[in-house]
Amino acid sequence: MDSKLNNIKIVIWDMDETFWKGTLSEGKVYPIEENIKILNTLIDRGIMNSIVSKNEYLSVMNQLKEWSLDDLFIFPHITWAAKGGEVKALLKQCSLRAENALFIDDNISNLKEVEYYNPGIMTSLPEILDDKFLLLPETKGKDDRNHSRLQQYKILEQRTDIKKSFESNLDFLRFSNINIEIIDNCELYLERIEELIQRTNQLNYTKIRANKYEIEKIIKDQNYQCACIKVSDKFGEYGVVGFYAVCQKRLIPFVFSCRILGFGLENYIYRKLDYPEIVVSGEVTI
Repeated sequence: MDSKLNNIKIVIWDMDETFWKGTLSEGKVYPIEENIKILNTLIDRGIMNSIVSKNEYLSVMNQLKEWSLDDLFIFPHITWAAKGGEVKALLKQCSLRAENALFIDDNISNLKEVEYYNPGIMTSLPEILDDKFLLLPETKGKDDRNHSRLQQYKILEQRTDIKKSFESNLDFLRFSNINIEIIDNCELYLERIEELIQRTNQLNYTKIRANKYEIEKIIKDQNYQCACIKVSDKFGEYGVVGFYAVCQKRLIPFVFSCRILGFGLENYIYRKLDYPEIVVSGEVTI
């Protein structure tokens, strides 16, 4: 793997001879305790975990359930299909960029295939899973020992499954009964705003990487109209997923969590603010 890593937001695991010892379709497999420790620590740091494995879905999930690990993975892709396309589909479901994903597999051909179909993704053989892995700055994450991020992705997982039964995205959005709360007292959410501004790319329109102290200065400046956006729907709570600051009819910044891609939230807020000027920096997802 390239020595240069990006901040890791999701680790995608192969199962056979990677997450566990052995090949499930050929017989018994055995847990690798260090990998289980890594899995739990990553979740405590708000870093998600998923599966792309050539196997029978129920066999893998039943094995993980036996070890009480089945609920710790999001959007598992367990099928006999080629892994390059499965990883691509998984990242789309999670609304995460390939650049923030690490795929681990014991087969070099799978690594190369995933790299081809997912430009920018980080890949590695299982040898990366040593006693230094959790010391990497890229696996630092953010304290989330209450597993709020995992629960939010589980809600998204449920939402995605139900969405498949709707032919129209608009009908599904109406069914979801999305509730938006616009919060003026942004000082209560300084750390979350900083996280959005520093870590979000897909729906970060201005790419202004302000730190907590710079954000606090903006919030306290009477020339700015600032607000946080909190969202819930019939599936659950998504927490604070957006922030904006308007000064002289210009948006700086305008940022939303990738978890609400497809909600139409950014368009709604932009209209509600009466279309202020915004200088879009870099690529954004629309």
